[in-house]
Amino acid sequence: MRVMALSDGYLSLFTVNPTSGQYVEFSSSEAFDSLGAAKQGEDFFADVRIDAPRAIDPRDIDRHLRVLTKENMMREIQENGRFVHNYRLLIDGKPTPVSLKATMVEEEGVEIPAQ
Repeated sequence: MRVMALSDGYLSLFTVNPTSGQYVEFSSSEAFDSLGAAKQGEDFFADVRIDAPRAIDPRDIDRHLRVLTKENMMREIQENGRFVHNYRLLIDGKPTPVSLKATMVEEEGVEIPAQ
């Protein structure tokens, strides 16, 4: 599953194993790097919850944590082919609208490296 925040470009690109939750960041912008989010880990959804308070506009945190779950994401992808979640990241301390987009992509030979 690829998870991307996209507009004209992207802020970050992750690959997440939908079964184990292991993830790795493949690319990110300087703006995203400044948030200090983990670049790889064992549980994408747990780490999102840890990173949210320092990275997301306080007005969006409750909704973000309610919406961004593995179950919601997988159901939405199964029903609609993709998951989209709009919220505001705090980039340089300023609320910045972003759109997180995810879909399932089978990638032969691509494994998430062990930490």
